[in-house]
Amino acid sequence: MMLSLVGANMFFARSTADTLLAQGQENLRRGDYAPALQAFNQALDVQPDNTAALTGKGQALLGLGDYTEAAKQFEQAIQQDPTNELYVLLGNTYFYHSEESRVPRRKQLLEQAETAYLQALKLKSKSPQALTAMAWNLRMQDNFDESVHYFKESLAIDDKQADAHNGLGWNYLDLGHDRQARDHFEAAVQLDPDFANAFYGLGKARAAMDDIDGAIEAYEKALELEPDMRDAQDALERLP
Repeated sequence: MMLSLVGANMFFARSTADTLLAQGQENLRRGDYAPALQAFNQALDVQPDNTAALTGKGQALLGLGDYTEAAKQFEQAIQQDPTNELYVLLGNTYFYHSEESRVPRRKQLLEQAETAYLQALKLKSKSPQALTAMAWNLRMQDNFDESVHYFKESLAIDDKQADAHNGLGWNYLDLGHDRQARDHFEAAVQLDPDFANAFYGLGKARAAMDDIDGAIEAYEKALELEPDMRDAQDALERLP
């Protein structure tokens, strides 16, 4: 009788946690991070070691900009289930945090992100997500040549990544390879027609190639998508 009661309680806890997880995931998909966080916290009250709930909580905290707490959740989830995907999420948390930090804290966070991405690649060397994330991290450290290598390796596995084409375009632009930059920015906007940053990069690449009409078209599209993009507006005004 006691064993039956224990089994029933375990089933109830698992069922409750699953319901709360589904609620949390649905809120994450909608970008409703506060209610998602609440649902994942409730799931963890029922099952404190639930890896999916820890991961969801980390993603909700990441969406809310609480990078320190998000990293703690991903680290705890990794202790239970060290997967490629979790290491990528942990690396992304450090990476996004670095974008809002100053040197030398920024440098430290990028190094922590790199360590996480390398761990992800040890577990799954052909992960496009980890390769692209690593490439962006290297770009943020001004390591353009190595960043190009990782973007190209990622695109060799999955060439439908608008973000990777965009990153490769910016690297080529910084390295003075304007034609290659243009080709990758064009690939990015074909894959994602609402990619304002890629249209801005495309404008810069076309301008560098003296394609002024094409540059105007790209800058105007970037501003149509993001009217407050000051860099695109300034670049447009500087054109002859």
